[in-house]
Amino acid sequence: MDENYVAFGKYIKHLRNKKKLTTQQVADYLDMSKGNIGDIERGERPPFKNGKMELFIKFLKPNAKETTKLYDLAGKCDSNVSFDIRSIFNDGEVGELAKTALRLSKEVKQPEAKWKQLIRELLDEKERSESDGGAES
Repeated sequence: MDENYVAFGKYIKHLRNKKKLTTQQVADYLDMSKGNIGDIERGERPPFKNGKMELFIKFLKPNAKETTKLYDLAGKCDSNVSFDIRSIFNDGEVGELAKTALRLSKEVKQPEAKWKQLIRELLDEKERSESDGGAES
């Protein structure tokens, strides 16, 4: 299975099958109908919302990489990411770095100060680039 280009529903089915669980077992744990789980797996319903996602993760106990993949795939289905940054955020190395940074910021002291420092550095770099006539440093 090429996990880089899989849909959320196919991925949760893959994880469920890997643990040898039935849709009924997952549905019972999540207090959902078996049909709803099947609909999500086929991509006919949107991914779980946060509460159900957390329960799903608690029940299936995916490893850290699988958990990140679940969140990323669910996020690709959600259109709440601003259109102008969606392609950057969802694809490529910069998007991966941004998601990693956001997740890590939950685990460090004073994350706001660190974000402000990074933004100041990026703004300074942009200003230097513009003053050099758009040449990259």
